[in-house]
Amino acid sequence: MFRISTLFILVIFFIAGSWVRIYPQSRTSQPHDSTKTAPDTLHYELDEVVVTGTRYSKKIIDIPYSVTRLENRQFEYNRKVGVNDVLGSVPGLFLQSRYGNHDVRISIRGFGSRSNSGIRGVRILLDGIPESEPDGQTRIEAIDFNSVGRIEIVKGNASSLYTNAPGGVINFINDIYFPSTFFVNFNEFGSYGLRRNGFKTGIRTKNYAFLLTYNNHNFDGYREHSEDYWHIVNTVLETTPNERTDLQILGYFVDGHIRLPGSLNREEYRQNPAQAAQREVDFDFQRVSKKGRVGLRFRTFFDQAQNNELEITAYGTIKYFERTSRSYRIINRFGLGASFRFVNRSHIFGRRNEFSVGGDLLHQTGPIEFYTNINGKKSDVLTGLTDETIGNSGIFFQNSLNLYRDRMDVLLTGRYDRVLFDQKNQLLAAQNDRRTFDAFTPKIAFNYKLSPYLGIYTSFGLSFESPAGNELDNYPLSSNPGKLINPDLK
Repeated sequence: MFRISTLFILVIFFIAGSWVRIYPQSRTSQPHDSTKTAPDTLHYELDEVVVTGTRYSKKIIDIPYSVTRLENRQFEYNRKVGVNDVLGSVPGLFLQSRYGNHDVRISIRGFGSRSNSGIRGVRILLDGIPESEPDGQTRIEAIDFNSVGRIEIVKGNASSLYTNAPGGVINFINDIYFPSTFFVNFNEFGSYGLRRNGFKTGIRTKNYAFLLTYNNHNFDGYREHSEDYWHIVNTVLETTPNERTDLQILGYFVDGHIRLPGSLNREEYRQNPAQAAQREVDFDFQRVSKKGRVGLRFRTFFDQAQNNELEITAYGTIKYFERTSRSYRIINRFGLGASFRFVNRSHIFGRRNEFSVGGDLLHQTGPIEFYTNINGKKSDVLTGLTDETIGNSGIFFQNSLNLYRDRMDVLLTGRYDRVLFDQKNQLLAAQNDRRTFDAFTPKIAFNYKLSPYLGIYTSFGLSFESPAGNELDNYPLSSNPGKLINPDLK
């Protein structure tokens, strides 16, 4: 009995201690004086600055969009199994976990609701770099909520600034802006086999900041055949050689596996709501995901007043997926991307004016292999082999002009997008096909500040969303059934 009690006490102390942040001692220490009153550390941040709504730093009160910013402290101790555990309290967002695990559908003001799983119609960014595929589909396996420092959500049409963003944009920003060196070890345990272990460490010097996180996530799930596990590594290295220039190296790697329990009919649900659908068990419906990304971002100001700003970002991705349903698919994807933006701040007839121009380029290619699924195992028979290339390019401009005494602003934006789908059947070249979707989406908005903390805005604009790759599959009754891509889809 004594051994059991001692072990229990040690476990409690270990779990409690694993949440303690270790900070370096300050260079000077002050003697304790009980007569001195400690300064009040409670403060409210009213002028929240975000970068997602306008693609450059601006206060929320000055942006004619519905913008929400969440800090890490607001979700640090949440369950964090899926993004719905983190963003569930944000007004205007509808988040639905398909099977109670990592697979969550996000809808903003109705956009994204037509997706059976995953995310469509909402642009997902990690540190400003797209997590969304070039065709707009998104899976967020690489986002570690223990690594995220803040989240910026733009609700409403953002197509004039981002591609495939008629519903809005969600930007997950890693916690690189910490004040001093720290180390955190976390160990979490919950019902239904939830286990999450890992660490988060940051090193801060005069001109450098380094963040490294690791998360080992395991969850058996409420239903049968719904377990998932993930290994996620995130890292950011930032250097600021001078006050006008900074350089960031950003990277992640994720290795995960999720099983899908499927849907039940009413009778099956009444018998046992925790059971898995028999078809999903027989074919072992699952998703295996391995992917990594390395990015480089350079930002500089050309003048001491910081009125001219240039930012360039480049990144590369490697992805490997296994998708098991009635068939067995193996997907390899290799991607390159880049973006740039230039911002000029000036005055026109004595009125403050901010003009920016930029562009995005995404290119992704790779083979998709199809095999017969034999009781959840891949057969040796190759039934299909398709090389799929998706290219997404776009340019945008934006101009914000103050009209009345720093109270009223007009924002004019526009973006031209071009999305290319090129599919080649390596077993039947006659089915090779390609299609292009393009559009120009303008937007005009007015913003009026009633007070420094209260404003109203109105806007009008167009939106653009290209079909996803799997939505382009041809069917026998189309006008040209001999091709891979549906020719009738507009």
